[in-house]
Amino acid sequence: MKTKMMMTSVSAVALASAAAGAALAQEAAAPEGGKYTLSFEGTFGRLDEAPADKWGSAGPGDKFGAQSLSYAGAMSLSRDLGENRDVRFGLVFGGTPSNVESFSSGFSVGGSGYNYTSSLTNDLSFGAMDVEVGMTRAVGAGDLRLFGGLRGLASRSSSDLDADKTGTGGNVGDFLTADFDVASSFVGVGPRAGVGFSTGPKMSGFGLSAEVGAAAIFGQRNDEVNIFIDTNSGGPSGGVLSQSVTESQTVMNVDSKVSVDYYFSESAKVSLGYQARQFWNVDAFSTDENPDSNPRLSDGVFLGFATKF
Repeated sequence: MKTKMMMTSVSAVALASAAAGAALAQEAAAPEGGKYTLSFEGTFGRLDEAPADKWGSAGPGDKFGAQSLSYAGAMSLSRDLGENRDVRFGLVFGGTPSNVESFSSGFSVGGSGYNYTSSLTNDLSFGAMDVEVGMTRAVGAGDLRLFGGLRGLASRSSSDLDADKTGTGGNVGDFLTADFDVASSFVGVGPRAGVGFSTGPKMSGFGLSAEVGAAAIFGQRNDEVNIFIDTNSGGPSGGVLSQSVTESQTVMNVDSKVSVDYYFSESAKVSLGYQARQFWNVDAFSTDENPDSNPRLSDGVFLGFATKF
């Protein structure tokens, strides 16, 4: 009986030792404390479908074109939760420098000479905060990462069109001063999901990577319109319009990028590629209530750096 109990005890000890050894081996294999990845990106490019082409087909806005310079930046910090899982926190911001474009022309009608000048100031800025969880799987020649989470977005756009017409005929209507101001602001949060692919270093330290993500952001948008028109040199004769409307809106947002990566080491790389961010319904010029509107597209070349520690 004692021999049987001793054999059972030895077996239990051996089993416990084996289980402890397996647990220690698994703990040693897992990254202690996790691994962190810190990345930075900077983009310089253009803002397409600016308000300049939305003032009407017969208006002076068509003379300005539909593009403005734009910039964007991003940074993120991620932590490995296991062999194939991670959590990432990110910040994205972008905007346009002060874009002022001018147009002038001279013409004559019925013996009277006219001079027309106008200027347009167009600004757009946005900031976003992301919290997401990702899962990575080896696929073919690289790694495929699926991710999902939340995106918070705040944006503001403004457009100011000033137009002046002067005539030499001394007729009523020879003088015109017009000022059109439109501004929109949006704040909201909503779900975001996407997929990324990276080959890692393949030839001489170079690799390829790409990512696309989409978000549906629910929030409030405020649109303000101010219009002043003076059609007579003797005093205002056109009038003033001022209106402000705040409504619940859903902004759709898609981000995409593709790049060539150079790995200095297994833990650091630089990236050069193309990046695009598109927004639907983010302001008065991209609203889905206007069938003639177009989404705001900000795209350009980006340079990035990422390191693990």
